Amino acid sequence: MSKESVLEFIQKVSTDSALETEIEQAVTGKSEQDAATNIVQIASQHGYSFTSDEILAQRQEMQELSEEDLEQVAGGSLGGSVRSAYRWTTRGW
Repeated sequence: MSKESVLEFIQKVSTDSALETEIEQAVTGKSEQDAATNIVQIASQHGYSFTSDEILAQRQEMQELSEEDLEQVAGGSLGGSVRSAYRWTTRGW
């Protein structure tokens, strides 16, 4: 259930610009672990439950996706939101 929660939260962030901005501010300039902890705290405020290890594992998976993989995942209709999720989960935090 937790991986699904992470993915649902990523989708929510990718469609909510205010939440995306909040996440970007929470991870900018932070260590990987601190950024993940901040994301978990924000997610819990929005009703999502997962650990920092789970968000870091999903981040790793997303970093391994190529541009072509993103196109296939997007299937055309989710292109923008998948790219947005990819951007904030693969930042240099």
